[in-house]
Amino acid sequence: MSSVDDFRSKLATDSNFAAAVKACSTPDAIVNVAKGAGIDLSHNDLAKTIAGGGPNLTDEDLESVSTGTIMAAALVK
Repeated sequence: MSSVDDFRSKLATDSNFAAAVKACSTPDAIVNVAKGAGIDLSHNDLAKTIAGGGPNLTDEDLESVSTGTIMAAALVK
């Protein structure tokens, strides 16, 4: 399983992890939360996770990815 898959799976199954990610305000913070959970997530992996979020992403979410500002709320819906 890739780090992106591991990250998505943990978001879906661990409410404490999801809450910690949602509380993050920077990409570095999200990467650090993932690393603390044993997931070796890079900034590129994080961008892939958001970009691969599917049709539930809002225009604001997509803009945040394109401008380099990652919004944790886009990950946890």
